[in-house]
Amino acid sequence: MINTSHVTNPAPQAVYQSERFGAFTYTIPGLTAGASYTVNLHFAEIYWNAAGKRLFNVLINGTQVLTNFDVFAAAGGENIAIAKTFAATASSSGAITIQFTTGAADLPKVSGIEIKTGTAPPPTTIEINSGGAASGAWLADTDFTGGSASSTTAAINTSLVTNPAPQAVYQSERFGTFTYTIPGLTAGASYTVNLHFAEIYWSAAGKRQFNVLINGTQVLTNLDVFAAAGGENIAIVKTFTATANASGQITIQFATGAADLPKVSGIAVISN
Repeated sequence: MINTSHVTNPAPQAVYQSERFGAFTYTIPGLTAGASYTVNLHFAEIYWNAAGKRLFNVLINGTQVLTNFDVFAAAGGENIAIAKTFAATASSSGAITIQFTTGAADLPKVSGIEIKTGTAPPPTTIEINSGGAASGAWLADTDFTGGSASSTTAAINTSLVTNPAPQAVYQSERFGTFTYTIPGLTAGASYTVNLHFAEIYWSAAGKRQFNVLINGTQVLTNLDVFAAAGGENIAIVKTFTATANASGQITIQFATGAADLPKVSGIAVISN
């Protein structure tokens, strides 16, 4: 059984229970040359039972739209459906080409492909620089309760993050016990929550271990940023899927674990 609660208009169960995998290409014909279309790619991880096992790329009409995409991590588990939506223009021959290529781990896969006329609405993206000022598209720290702010001038290694935030995001942090309540979302809609971290205080593993809950469900237990990143001043991202509540909010709680105090460098909430 596939959990389809994260997809607003899910495909039938049978779509998510099957897949094409490997390195492959779909060329969708019979479209209007030059017309705009919405491409919905449906996924569910039905083989692996942990994050990081399958990471692959997707290109639409030659443009990469997903990089090292991890279905398990994005959906929040095995046998959970998600959909990724993109805008595409049909070629002069009335076709849209969707290419699935290998990334950092295992083989690409897809459960279903849906092409609709019209351009997809732009995704909702809220990016918050925790403990810091506005930086590019990232907002100054907001929507939090509790905790304190801190920062460093040390350079941050962002090579482990596919689409890193600005340096300033990783150089600041909110720490302590605190909660972010992200407003202005669509009630019942699915969102990707990216939590950005870098350990800018401790210089050894085991010194900071804390928990994170999203909408009351614990998603990280005794996270050790230093250990997970492989050192001090190295950026990492943890990705989850969450559904906005009836008030159009997602709540992210940072709670104490086995050592020291929780922290976060930045929070990004992106519509699915």
